Amino acid sequence: MFWTARHAKKDADQGAAGLPVHRTILCAVDGSPLSYDAARHAFAQARFASATVILLYVVDTHAAYRLGVHQVEAMRELEREGQQILAGLAKDAARYGVRIKQVIRRGIPGLEIIACSVVERADLVVVGAHSRSRLGRALLGSVSEYVIRHCRAPILVVPETDDIHGDYPAEVTIPPPEDTL
Repeated sequence: MFWTARHAKKDADQGAAGLPVHRTILCAVDGSPLSYDAARHAFAQARFASATVILLYVVDTHAAYRLGVHQVEAMRELEREGQQILAGLAKDAARYGVRIKQVIRRGIPGLEIIACSVVERADLVVVGAHSRSRLGRALLGSVSEYVIRHCRAPILVVPETDDIHGDYPAEVTIPPPEDTL
């Protein structure tokens, strides 16, 4: 087998154990408590891997256009909101000792997350997943589901929950396979 530039990139992106090392982590935020949880997960990953976190806020043009004559005002307000959210997260990132880049894009959130992951060459994409019923997802759509289906980078989905281990029993017993009995 011939060694190529493609192999060089692959070798550089693997840690000592041959596991992938994330250098650029994209984290999409919208100001919800869940997106702050997602950002904390991205910061933890970045600190471990000495990676840069791209904090992305998408001004949802679809939501702004539904307001009709007030759409220009709505877009400006959403952009200001995004700047405030990113500024607050920048302070959190500094406490973690993580390098960040702030990005605000206009468009449909799912499409913009995918586009940003390509432009920024993200090695990992972090998104939050709001818990909705199947009907709610069908009617309203789901940004995280869209990203999962269309993104080419690995994705970390942070679920909406108060206690990530709350649904599991404290001790799980797994029976041995039947052929070993």
